[in-house]
Amino acid sequence: MEAHAVLDETAVEVSNVACRQADTPQPLHAGQGAETAWARWRNAGSRACYHHLMQADAHNDAGVLSAILVNRVFARIAQGTSTFPAMSEVTDPRSASEHLRRYRAGALQLWRQRLERTLPHLKPLWLMPLAPSLLADGCWLQHASSALNSHEQYTGPLLRAFLAHGRQARRFAADLRERGIELAPCGSDAFAQEPEIDAALYALPAFALALSQFPTLLLPEVLGFNLGMATRGEHVLWELLCGANAVPDSGLLLDAVEALQAAKDAPAARVESGMHAAWLLLDEQEQRLEEMDAQAWFSPAARMARLIERKAPVAMGYHARVRADGRSLDEWFARSRHNASGLLAWLAQSPHVVPGQPESSRLISALASPRGSMAGVLAPREIDVIRDWIRQLPDGVVAPASSPAATAGVDERDASPNGPALALRSGGDEAAAAGGMPLRSLYHRLLHLERYPELLPHAYRFAQLWLARSGLGLDKGEQPLPFSPFCHQAFADWLSARHASQLQGHVEASVAPPPTREELIASCVQLCPMVYIDGAWLQRIGQVGFRESPVAARLQTIYLDEVGAGDPHENHPNLYRELMAAMGVEMPPFGTEAFAQWLGFGEGSFPLPVMWLCLSQFPRQFMPELLGFTLAVELSGVGGTYRTSSDALRRYGYPSTFVDVHNTIDNIASGHTALAFDAIRLHLDEAMDHGGPDELQRRWKRVWTGWRAIVPPAGMAWN
Repeated sequence: MEAHAVLDETAVEVSNVACRQADTPQPLHAGQGAETAWARWRNAGSRACYHHLMQADAHNDAGVLSAILVNRVFARIAQGTSTFPAMSEVTDPRSASEHLRRYRAGALQLWRQRLERTLPHLKPLWLMPLAPSLLADGCWLQHASSALNSHEQYTGPLLRAFLAHGRQARRFAADLRERGIELAPCGSDAFAQEPEIDAALYALPAFALALSQFPTLLLPEVLGFNLGMATRGEHVLWELLCGANAVPDSGLLLDAVEALQAAKDAPAARVESGMHAAWLLLDEQEQRLEEMDAQAWFSPAARMARLIERKAPVAMGYHARVRADGRSLDEWFARSRHNASGLLAWLAQSPHVVPGQPESSRLISALASPRGSMAGVLAPREIDVIRDWIRQLPDGVVAPASSPAATAGVDERDASPNGPALALRSGGDEAAAAGGMPLRSLYHRLLHLERYPELLPHAYRFAQLWLARSGLGLDKGEQPLPFSPFCHQAFADWLSARHASQLQGHVEASVAPPPTREELIASCVQLCPMVYIDGAWLQRIGQVGFRESPVAARLQTIYLDEVGAGDPHENHPNLYRELMAAMGVEMPPFGTEAFAQWLGFGEGSFPLPVMWLCLSQFPRQFMPELLGFTLAVELSGVGGTYRTSSDALRRYGYPSTFVDVHNTIDNIASGHTALAFDAIRLHLDEAMDHGGPDELQRRWKRVWTGWRAIVPPAGMAWN
């Protein structure tokens, strides 16, 4: 196993009293761990916060940063005077649709006028400021469906909305490419540092990413934020610049209202705070876009000024001999790091530039010619910026001053890290004692990980130890590595042979004595802790910044089928609840401590579901193992035990829907098994491309370790 930095014990503490039962978020106290995080993030900019939370599952303090950002915004909401529409105006579908129509009509008119001030060939650049929000579209809902709540009524419309936002994000990315705008992947640091996007425009998605970390603890605020975002729709600039491709999805507004109505116990005051947070951040985003328009942000002169300011630090030291108005060019670059107007004015009058004629200008020849004195110094798109600037001379020489970078983190005006919703502390003795926690308690707390984030280090160690033991003696035992080195054809042959073996297993089982009714009920009951979280090992696979991967997309399809893709009637845990009801089995409500401690469950019912919950938290770190694990889960019953179980259930008149659905949906031709198989092949092809045969073999062994991990390994100590 690869080494990994163990998560520290700094965490977000939440009240033991369910916040959904309160009228307002409960203020808590911060401890030592919070102060360390506070010192780190208090002046962090929007860009840094956005990137950190885009990769939240790979960072040990993402929960702390999320709490800081959430606290800051809700503190502002609590202290301010609201001029936003009343909640009643946007919770009725008809009035909400009318609100959306009126808002967009006014905004479209304003932005049509503003775009007239931008040169026609530069107008598509106005899509770039929208990229942080639109490429991360719906990120506040990325964890709305989880092992704890996927069966709930309110989760369905939230999951549907998240998927719809994802489709819009893909359309927006396609529109960018179609217009020749190339940006780094939205989860990368390069994207977070994109110079053509003002820092203030990362603030809204940074907050939305932070809010997504608390989908149940802050459910009322999430519902309100989702509704607030839906009442505005996607920014009208997208519609104006891309036409019919960006028609707003009014279904998102209906889903937002439906989710709110389904969550009947959400306090109105907290929902309203969430709406106000959305409108506040949207208004601030719009204000910054208006300022950018007033500053002619995408004029040739403004783009040229930003280019010089960006390049000035690395240009110093190479131009000491070049003189300009009594100074060396190095001195000019030193003065231009924050304001390039002086250097631009000199350059426009210099012999290096022929106004209006970029291809006749020495500056372009020096940069673009293969033998030019500055060949390779700038990228082609940067040279195009200079061409545009020269072409517009002498009309626009100096760009308006740019505004200072915005801060999305907590700044000096905030007196305390404590806010109205969340507070911070270190994990303390509880995290240290997690290694001795009984599996039943661990199961319950992992379902409520927002309330027990100090368990994250233990969850990582649990998964790491389980996988390490599963990987011992990989070439022997009951499930040895079937072939090595890896070969695609051998993999396909193995899958066919495995499926044939399971079909034969059903034939053999069909002649064996069937279980008694009591034995059947008892065995079905023992599966509840696992089946009630069906798909949980993939619950974080669809997170923004990760969902764009072809491998993750296939795994997300599997997860969506497991939870019914937003339809509670198709949700697999709910199908199993129907079976339990038909069998007359009564047990404590799922998700409660009483459910985990119910004496009707044996101790053997918990190791595997605990592993599911632990593994799900770290999809980046354990991707190869997660792929093998998924294939094992999805293939395990196809053609064999699912059919045998179906026969037994029907024998006693019980509904067999749960196993019948799995036997078909998990099929090896186009179902979940095929998706997992295809995802593994793609992953291993990527390994070959990036690391060659050695890396391919290393990843293949990790995939097979995940396959073996479906069975609790020997040597794990259960409490």
